[in-house]
Amino acid sequence: MKIQQKATGRLFDGIMYLWEGDEWKINLRTTKWSRVRYGKNTLNEIDFPWEYDIAGTSVKCIEADETLNYVITTDTEKVVLIQNSAALEVANYDWIDTWICLDGSIKKEIESLELEWEIVIVWEEE
Repeated sequence: MKIQQKATGRLFDGIMYLWEGDEWKINLRTTKWSRVRYGKNTLNEIDFPWEYDIAGTSVKCIEADETLNYVITTDTEKVVLIQNSAALEVANYDWIDTWICLDGSIKKEIESLELEWEIVIVWEEE
């Protein structure tokens, strides 16, 4: 999965944005929205734990310790975007190709699971 730094956040594979994005992309938020929104959301914004299918991409949003973590399934790979190690306790992460960590401290906990996959640390790539 290709990761690019943009002025308003990180762009993953040219379609998913972490932080603030454009309306034609999938916008992944780091924390849960405090209110339920009714009706169609034109921004393709994911800010609540659930399973979504947007723009041909399956996204499972998982909440752990007030942060949102994501399992993203595309045609070619399955990726976990994780910002809190507590997410390792609340979901099953079988058959993951790439782990994208938002913090270097999470990498050690993932490596302790002793499975084979690629681990990328996003915020430390600068």
